[in-house]
Amino acid sequence: MYILQFAFIFTLLELSNAHNAEVEAPWKIQRHEAHSFLTSPTRNRRSDPRCNTDEVYCENNKDSCMVHNEQSREYFCMGNTCTSTQACYLSTPCPAHYILGCSDNQCLSFPCHNGATCHDTSTGFTCQCVPGWNPADYCKTEKNECASNPCQNGGVCTDKFNDYSCSCHPGYTGKICQTDINECASFPCQNSGTCTDHLNKYSCSCVPGYTDSSCQTDLNECQSVPCLNGGSCNDLLNAFACDCTSRYEGSVCEKDCRPGPADIVFVVDTSDSLQNDVNKSIDFIVRFISKVPIGRNDFQIGVIAYNYNSTVLFDLDDYTSASDMNAVLTTIKGKEAATYTAIALQQAHEMLTTFSMGSRRTTSYIVLLHDGLSTDRNNAFAEAKIINAMGIRILSVGIGQSIAHREMLTISNSQYYTFSPHHLDDMYNQILKETVHSDCADCLLEEETQIVMLLDNNKNQTIENYNDRLAATRNIIEKVLTYNPHTKIGMYSYSEEPDLVFSLSWSADKDNRIAAALQINIDNHISTSNTSHALQHVRLDKQFSAFRKIVVIVSNGMWTDMDEIKKEVSYSKQDGIEVVGVIAGEDSVMENYQAVLNDPSQVFYTDDGNFKALESLATMTKYYSCDDNIFSKRQ
Repeated sequence: MYILQFAFIFTLLELSNAHNAEVEAPWKIQRHEAHSFLTSPTRNRRSDPRCNTDEVYCENNKDSCMVHNEQSREYFCMGNTCTSTQACYLSTPCPAHYILGCSDNQCLSFPCHNGATCHDTSTGFTCQCVPGWNPADYCKTEKNECASNPCQNGGVCTDKFNDYSCSCHPGYTGKICQTDINECASFPCQNSGTCTDHLNKYSCSCVPGYTDSSCQTDLNECQSVPCLNGGSCNDLLNAFACDCTSRYEGSVCEKDCRPGPADIVFVVDTSDSLQNDVNKSIDFIVRFISKVPIGRNDFQIGVIAYNYNSTVLFDLDDYTSASDMNAVLTTIKGKEAATYTAIALQQAHEMLTTFSMGSRRTTSYIVLLHDGLSTDRNNAFAEAKIINAMGIRILSVGIGQSIAHREMLTISNSQYYTFSPHHLDDMYNQILKETVHSDCADCLLEEETQIVMLLDNNKNQTIENYNDRLAATRNIIEKVLTYNPHTKIGMYSYSEEPDLVFSLSWSADKDNRIAAALQINIDNHISTSNTSHALQHVRLDKQFSAFRKIVVIVSNGMWTDMDEIKKEVSYSKQDGIEVVGVIAGEDSVMENYQAVLNDPSQVFYTDDGNFKALESLATMTKYYSCDDNIFSKRQ
């Protein structure tokens, strides 16, 4: 008996030692099972060696050994006869007298793994796993938290013990990548730019003047080099400013405000009717040349003299010195010969279109100095039409003892291209204005002109001739106000004393002024006209206030106070008042007009109901004025 007991105890000790030495034995448990010995909160599966080897201890601590004898229980329960719904257990745990038993409480077999808690039920048991383990296999395997695909928006799931993590697609954040990242939240757009959020990016709408993806760069508007013609650029916010050289103006210095270049050919009539007036033409050319810079990049001057034939005195590129030109001009002489203007115009046309004669094919002018009494008038008109169609301007200057303004107007094809030699500055400034950019401000259009008309109504004239002068008066008002509505017109009728018809300040329109003028009747009491007194009255009345002041005499010219009239014309000139005459009616004495006025070009002839010459009179009311130093400041 004692031998058997000793042998059994030895066997148990051997079993215990074998387990501790982890020698292969039938009761050795798997690793996943061993985990439960360390963590079970309610049913401790640890084996207490003393319960297996110390009989006295086991007997004294039977209750404790009931739950600390797993080594022995598993060994002895192998091959037990319990049903599938029962659990095998050691009802007596002590080594001297182990007794097996079967229980309906299957939790006594510790079926739940990895520290799970077993709950006995009427039909079996359930396992309450420690978080992270799978209840489907009694908590044997780790639970895959990624199986439910928790990561949204393309996020990649990584399984962890009792947890998972999501690697989010760019642009998303959050535990499960559920939140679209607002890239605008950090206010990336600078300088008041507007941010628009996109997936994994943003875009900025910059306020004008800024650029790049975050609107942090001040756009350099000067980078495109916008300033032309040597202008320097100053970068501003959303703008730029150009500092132009003196010659140029405009927002990008695009306006060339230095007059020129231009090719100008002076054509001088030296025929019989101008023999005594050639010096006037020479003086006109000399004064013009003295005003402009001569050179390849400025103004080029050519001169042609003509009568029955045409002679080139010098081509456009022959001289760059005014003094050299002047020396040649002194050789021009008048000649008793016919006036073939067409030939001269053809030669000027040739010079302005031929490179060997200095032509640059730039802005071109023919300045025709003549009296409008061409022998070949129709041929001259035909040649002028060809030249005008090419864009070459013909400027007519009336020089001579009797000026036919109608021919001048037809050849020039424009009333503002006809001039009196006394209005050289009008022609000069017209050329300057046309050879600069249209927006340059160095030349201004002057339109404030005042005209006072003096209508001679003495009784020493027939009704027919007086009616011709009334018709001329009507046409003066009509043509002047049509050409320049800003002109102020006043009117007197006179014989012995001037009578006011309407003043310069009268606000009536053109038709009312004409109506008032046509109501003037012949003075049947006075047979002479005191023209000098009428001129004096206008001069001393101080009605004029404009820069350009004109008195227009409409009379038959049968004056008895010629010397006094001439004096008043001279006094008026000193006061800046220009006196001109309009001849209408068959009884008019043209020679008296020519004798008292400063120049024959100031006499305008009308006849047979043709009042075209008055267009040249109207032209005097509107003109350009340019800065005196326009060339010196536009270097």
